[in-house]
Amino acid sequence: MDPPQEILKEILEDRELRNLIERSIDENFERFVGQRGLVPIAVAYVRRLCFRYDQKTYSLLDKFEFSAVFCKNLRAYRNLFQSLMSLVQDLRVVFTIPTQPMSKISPTPHPNEVVVEFIDFLVQLLEEIVSFKPGFIVPVIHVLIKDLRTELGFLISFLGDAPLRAEVDVTKNILSDIKVVVNQVGSFLYSLFSARDDEVLETERLSLSLSDFLQKFELLETKIKEYCITVPKLPGCVATKSRVISFFAVDSLLDDLEDLINYKADRIVPVMDQIIMLYEELSLLRSTLNYIFVARHLQLEELAMNTRDLLYEISYVINSVTPVWYLTPRLSQLLEKIHLVKMAIQEKKSSSIDAGIPEEGYPCEQVQPQAKELDNLEDDFVGFQDEKIKIADQLTSGPLKQQIISIVGMPGLGKTTLAKKLFNDPSIVHHFDICAWCVVSQTYKKKNVLIDILASARNHDRETNKEMEEENLAEELYKKLKGMRYLIVMDDVWDTEPWDDLKRYFPDDETGSRILFTSRNKELGFNDVVNELPFLSDAECWELLRWKVFQTERCPPELLEIGKHIAAKCRGLPLSVITISSILANIQKKESSWGKIAGHLNEHIFDSTNNCIDILKLSYQHLPAHLKPCFLYFGAFKEDEVIPVRKLISLWVAEGFINKENHGSSEDVAHNYLMDLINRGLVLVAKKRSNGGVKTCMIHDLLHETCLRIAEEVNFMGGIENGSSKYKKDMSILKMQRPCFPRPFDPYLHSQLGRRVMDLSGQYQSSVQVVSGGIENLVHLRYLAVSENIELPLIEKLHRLEYLGVENHGEVGIPEFVLNMKNLKHLRFHGGARFSESSHLRATTDGSFQINNLQSISTLLIHNEMYAKVLGCAPNLRKLTCKLVSRCPFQFPNQLESLNISLMRDSGPGFPLNLKKLTLLQFDLSWEKIRMIGRLPNLEVLKLRDGSFKEKQWDTEEGEFQKLKFFELNNVKIASQYACAEWNPTSDDYPKLERLVLQNCYCLNKIPSSLGYILTLQKIEVYGCAESIEKSAVEIREEQQEMGNEELKVIIFHWQHWFSNRVNRA
Repeated sequence: MDPPQEILKEILEDRELRNLIERSIDENFERFVGQRGLVPIAVAYVRRLCFRYDQKTYSLLDKFEFSAVFCKNLRAYRNLFQSLMSLVQDLRVVFTIPTQPMSKISPTPHPNEVVVEFIDFLVQLLEEIVSFKPGFIVPVIHVLIKDLRTELGFLISFLGDAPLRAEVDVTKNILSDIKVVVNQVGSFLYSLFSARDDEVLETERLSLSLSDFLQKFELLETKIKEYCITVPKLPGCVATKSRVISFFAVDSLLDDLEDLINYKADRIVPVMDQIIMLYEELSLLRSTLNYIFVARHLQLEELAMNTRDLLYEISYVINSVTPVWYLTPRLSQLLEKIHLVKMAIQEKKSSSIDAGIPEEGYPCEQVQPQAKELDNLEDDFVGFQDEKIKIADQLTSGPLKQQIISIVGMPGLGKTTLAKKLFNDPSIVHHFDICAWCVVSQTYKKKNVLIDILASARNHDRETNKEMEEENLAEELYKKLKGMRYLIVMDDVWDTEPWDDLKRYFPDDETGSRILFTSRNKELGFNDVVNELPFLSDAECWELLRWKVFQTERCPPELLEIGKHIAAKCRGLPLSVITISSILANIQKKESSWGKIAGHLNEHIFDSTNNCIDILKLSYQHLPAHLKPCFLYFGAFKEDEVIPVRKLISLWVAEGFINKENHGSSEDVAHNYLMDLINRGLVLVAKKRSNGGVKTCMIHDLLHETCLRIAEEVNFMGGIENGSSKYKKDMSILKMQRPCFPRPFDPYLHSQLGRRVMDLSGQYQSSVQVVSGGIENLVHLRYLAVSENIELPLIEKLHRLEYLGVENHGEVGIPEFVLNMKNLKHLRFHGGARFSESSHLRATTDGSFQINNLQSISTLLIHNEMYAKVLGCAPNLRKLTCKLVSRCPFQFPNQLESLNISLMRDSGPGFPLNLKKLTLLQFDLSWEKIRMIGRLPNLEVLKLRDGSFKEKQWDTEEGEFQKLKFFELNNVKIASQYACAEWNPTSDDYPKLERLVLQNCYCLNKIPSSLGYILTLQKIEVYGCAESIEKSAVEIREEQQEMGNEELKVIIFHWQHWFSNRVNRA
């Protein structure tokens, strides 16, 4: 309910009002005390309807809610009661199915949805009635009402099923019969709602009325059974669905069926054989679908859409609340449809092989070839001066053998513009005997590219070339290039096929020839020389914008600040700058006018020209099917949001976007998907991990807007919401759920109970809200993040949960059932958590106790040695963040690969031999304990933070830290005040060290010079450390440079300089 209805319900259940009703001179209204519970439901239903009945009803409704909100004294209660009497009589109109058009809804809802909304309203009323205090409704009536509620629940599921959405006469007839019965139930409930005496509530009369309705439902079910016979002859579901095709729809269905089989729900036991057969047939269909998704033939689009429709239909049927008599024929029909789809795919596969159908982009959303990057920037080249000089040198110097030089970056960055500048540079033109340019694009045609290259070279007529055969063109090109020093620019390369086709025609006579590629994908395998184009700086963006808007004129002083602000909001992308410049150049040169543009920059960029969206959509359309949902999902985050990669991967896995047929874990596959999107220039790396991996990522503003627009266009996830609007929607879904009735749903539109992901962690909360109910009905949840204000027992039914995150601020207990959740992989308690006593007992006494799937826990508060027993029951646990809150004998399980420990002491536990990453926080250790760490055979990352050492001398022993790649000392001290330690590594220590980080580190005199001789060392970073440490870092760099090592980088950062710069900028 909305807040006004919540207040209304609270007021109506208030004891003062109850006493007032009992003392009222109008004794007719004191009989039906349940009205206090039914009125808020009716009010909420009226508010949900998007059309008005008569103005009088709405005015009275507003007046009543207003009175409820300000109900503070006896007089106010009396006025509220008078309004209640008027309202009950006036709400009669909402107890029948609405017949007026829903003018405020766009698009107009299907007629079935209007009926479903009304039936849901009736179900809510029945639920409220059965929850009345004991004795108000006698048991026999209670049972009849529950039976009536069940029948109405089936109608909700039936009305959403695919066949009933077909616009044919037989469907209209059955829908008409449903409306008649449902309206009669509505009239009956209104008689209870407005009861003024005991006669309506008399047990015998109620029993007869309810029994009569149940008989009518039996007759209605007979008609529905007859109707089901015609189902195979009717078209499939006509509801709007996502046009994003991926494996996840099939995998999600297989998950649902597997759960049904494993948990043997009562409602499906009689049809278990059909469910198992459906699972087996879908598994076979999934392997067949590889042909559609991998081959990507345009001719298969219709078949792909039909397959998608079938998957949605199956999902709806198996997840809806329907009786066995309905499931039996529907499952048979679905099995037959799967068989027909498999036959159609096989037929298409055979015919396409025989006919030699060429592979083309799929689905067929063609963009005009002229959607090229920044052609109009050619005369206004700004930025990339360093890159131009560097690439020019790569083209004109270096080895004599043929080399491939690549310019890569995200769409709109100016790759083609830079390539043109290089191609037309006189020094480059004079260096080569032949210079030729061709555009490859998504729609690569070998003959067209050959013609482009020959026509671009000297003395070749394009029209003459068009008449030649492809083989003759290739031969002519080879002869022309033989023995020459040539430069061939291949612009807009999307994959390796063009080069594989053409490389044989580019002779390598060791004359210094070069092939220059531009591409959005840096992982095409052309690894000779790869140049990743950076974004423009804010200053370069402003220079470009100022030139495009004012040319040689001076920018008015009043526009300088707002102009630079707009330039900065372009986030370094020339495409954004060029597009917004054309808008600014054609409006008034006033600060107020420019301010309006700045407030809605992306909307203006996209709406001003179709070329911008076309350029960006090209990358989306070229994505393979499995990456499209992953890319569009970035729209679910806020603009400019920095996204933790582990969270993103957990979300992708939870949503079902990851192809489960691949070898390796879902998380590993998801990571490969992310790297593919990064390499294609669609996702940006925000921060790297200590081991060189990606820690956080983000997406450019324009690509974020592109995600939102494409998602709306293709109806991806029913439209994407993000930020606070998504949080509010999730909370509203919880409030709509009532624990006594499981709602049917459409999981692929992510409506209500079909949610697989819910984030209520408080990131977007404006106030603390307690999650006290509703979650237990979201049985399809895979990912749940909540604030500390949640009752953990609510999640016990969520047996599909894979990720649970709780933003608690105090220690909480982990219920045993959480560890028993078979699919749970990641468990995160921000404020710390402890195992329950029952978990300790089971781990020590029950040999069958296993926590099979759990991979990570954070943050575990270890109180005693029993925790080791529990952790030992988790064979797949790889990552643990913990705090040693008591000193006790303890041993970490050996399968751990990543360990983060707070409050470590010398007497603390030993370390697992399989550790690859170790972080110690707030420790107090001797160097001897560090030597134990050094002997760990697989350790690659070591971080020592906010702790102290006891001795002044750190002498490493031979053979320590043999695999260590990253070492960080952060805010580490010596126990004795003002002391500094001597770090004396041997020549054999740290043979694979790549990165050394010292931050706020005053415990060392200097960095040992011997570290500079480590062949793998790439970077030394010093942040806010003692001057002697900074000096030693500089000396190491200088010594290495004298020895010819230019690869070692030394970064020195002074906190005081950073702080003063921040103050000056403020």
